[in-house]
Amino acid sequence: MDLFYLPKLFVICLKRFSRGRYWGKNDDNIDFKVNNMDMKDYVCGPDKNRSVYDCFAVSQHYGSTGGGHYTAICKNIDGNWYEYNDSSCYPASESNVVTSAAYVIFYRRI
Repeated sequence: MDLFYLPKLFVICLKRFSRGRYWGKNDDNIDFKVNNMDMKDYVCGPDKNRSVYDCFAVSQHYGSTGGGHYTAICKNIDGNWYEYNDSSCYPASESNVVTSAAYVIFYRRI
């Protein structure tokens, strides 16, 4: 797949749920870049020089298809990472971003 133009925001939704004989969830750890994800190898248009992204948020899913819980880990405007879980928010580190719970990954062009 080639991209002609790249957006300011780039969203990747991982296929975590599938239906075979039964609905199931894939909990495999997907190793994705948090900083400096360069998309230039996938660009066929004029945006080759504007193709680097940093992750700023990840929506996470814990549990199974029959029941689960969503949380988020986001990089605040102050440059620090925070984890959001229902009504609580607490500091996190960049090492908490890439987990097997990652479901939707949000990038911003730098």
